Amino acid sequence: MIKFENVNKNLGGKRILKDINLHIKKGELFALVGPSGTGKSVLLRHIIGLHNPTSGKVIVDNMDIAKLSKFKLEKYRANCGVLFQSGALLNWMTVEDNVALPLIEKTKLSAKEITEKSDEALDMLGLLDDRYKMPSEISGGMKKRVGLARAIVTNPDIILYDEPTSGLDPIMSRKIDELILSLKEKLNITSVVVTHDMQTALTISDRVAMINQGEIIEVSTPKDFLNTNNKTVQAFTKAYGQFSI
Repeated sequence: MIKFENVNKNLGGKRILKDINLHIKKGELFALVGPSGTGKSVLLRHIIGLHNPTSGKVIVDNMDIAKLSKFKLEKYRANCGVLFQSGALLNWMTVEDNVALPLIEKTKLSAKEITEKSDEALDMLGLLDDRYKMPSEISGGMKKRVGLARAIVTNPDIILYDEPTSGLDPIMSRKIDELILSLKEKLNITSVVVTHDMQTALTISDRVAMINQGEIIEVSTPKDFLNTNNKTVQAFTKAYGQFSI
């Protein structure tokens, strides 16, 4: 589904990604963890084509993302949902209008069809009664859920999550985890989650990868990730406390 083949990326004269080789399977929920500033978000941006490799290839469904024409890249991006760390809602639009935006920009659906699909996505995330509210009138956790509704409204094959539980309390973080897992199971979406939250990574993912200083140093199931002999991974998980899965 998503393949990184010997991907290197230089930014500002610094090598950010180093010989990245990954294969994320169709329908998989894949978590990427690691210290701040080690390339997690840069790797995520390669999947959506916001960055191109300095060398190597990013292949999605047999397409080399860096070689796509502008038209084909936009068509590919329309098949990807993205939940940004902040939620990235437009403050002057209602919840419903924020969710509808991808449909307005990327489809030729009628206004009635757009409203129906937007409300369906909001209903799936328990937000239908809040559809006429403004972003300033809802909580941080609700903003994340609105962002999720917007990410799934076009029925994408891939969803990319950038720190989905950042800034949320532990209870709301676990609710977001449940939503991510539920969407993956209901919609058979391939999900890539970049997170600092080890509880998220270990409880919802099929596999976890750790990136450190631009290199992938571990890719394994959550259970094997916790039991690895890799000293760097051990130190990283220990710093976040004890986990049971």
